[in-house]
Amino acid sequence: MLCGAADSNRKKFTGYERDAETGLDFAQARYFSSTEGRFTSADSLLGSLANPQSLNRYAYVVNNPLNSTDPTGHLPVAVTGPAPGAWGDSDSPATPGDLPARYEEEIAGIKAVIAADEAARSAANESDPHGDEAGHSGGEATGGGEDVPAEPQIVFDSVELLDDPVAGFPEGPLNVPRPIHPIRSATADEFNPNQFTLDVDHPKVDPGGILAIRVKFHIIDGDLDTATVDTATREERRWRVAGQPLKVEGGLIFTANVYDKEAKINPIYVTVRATWTASIWERGKLNDVRYKTARAEIRLLIGPHDR
Repeated sequence: MLCGAADSNRKKFTGYERDAETGLDFAQARYFSSTEGRFTSADSLLGSLANPQSLNRYAYVVNNPLNSTDPTGHLPVAVTGPAPGAWGDSDSPATPGDLPARYEEEIAGIKAVIAADEAARSAANESDPHGDEAGHSGGEATGGGEDVPAEPQIVFDSVELLDDPVAGFPEGPLNVPRPIHPIRSATADEFNPNQFTLDVDHPKVDPGGILAIRVKFHIIDGDLDTATVDTATREERRWRVAGQPLKVEGGLIFTANVYDKEAKINPIYVTVRATWTASIWERGKLNDVRYKTARAEIRLLIGPHDR
């Protein structure tokens, strides 16, 4: 073909027919983007835990294009005989001769799952006709009827002043933790529950010395990954954090002391990061392990001029 002549060949990669308007290749079940090297929508087949590559439902032939093709947009087809398993250790990509039977079997399974989901939703709507506006009751079904796990919530319960600057720290030959006795609770902001104000003037503690503060929090639908405490590092600050926080049941304890009593109040921040695992149906879009972060802001008051 002469240079500059129009390309009249509509059959492109793997024999897919290219759409001239969008530039996407029609792969029967879905479209393939040759510029990105991936499908534009998720495969309706859910893959297998035996081969993590198959859980990426946007990948082309489980990222093995040298040995396989995918003429239907559903299943890898070995170019020359059996290839490494696509959906499990003992299950190889289909060869051209047995593709129709496997294809029909997989599609039949998909239809059965969809029919079961629709039946469950219909039954739920009949029992609760006033569900949400979309006509669903409860969580969204995704493929196998399994709900996608909710994003975790990090809830700060309280901020407390303790009577002992080394409360919770182990001591003695048996490393027994010192008792924790809260003597005053912080006030949460009316409009922002993660903002707390704590008056540390109390006869049981020395406001000019080391103060121990306990922050209680809990995590819903997730696990604790990290919890840190920090504040301003500039010289013009009232408070500084003394040492590393101590993790205790239901939260942490940090210590602080006055750096410059005449300086402006600098908030102390407690940052909690939770981790959670994505549903199997969502894997391949993002990393399996995901994170959620929340931060509490604590203002410590000392002296009559702070009130």
